Amino acid sequence: MAAAVVPAATEDVSSTVNTGDVPQALLDAEASFWRSAVIGVLIGMPVCVVIWTGIVVLAMTITGAHLDWGVVLIMSVVVGCFAGVFFGGWAGVTVAAGKLEDAENATHRHA
Repeated sequence: MAAAVVPAATEDVSSTVNTGDVPQALLDAEASFWRSAVIGVLIGMPVCVVIWTGIVVLAMTITGAHLDWGVVLIMSVVVGCFAGVFFGGWAGVTVAAGKLEDAENATHRHA
């Protein structure tokens, strides 16, 4: 067995790495995956902002809290944005994961 050649620390190894050709079907599935994630975030953010703002307004009116409404509403919008990024991204990725997995399985199938 031949010993592996370790490149010097200053040697450019980027040209020695062979990643191979990625099939177009896999590239399309990956682009669709990311597109679904972004669309999910763009849909999830306004939906979660409305939900969180509604929850905060309902809580403030029921309890009769004497807080500054501006600060509380800004807080609910920020929390809604975070929730929308998480849940929207999760939903978009979940929807597109099957298509990406099918493309990967078709690409890596051995004869």
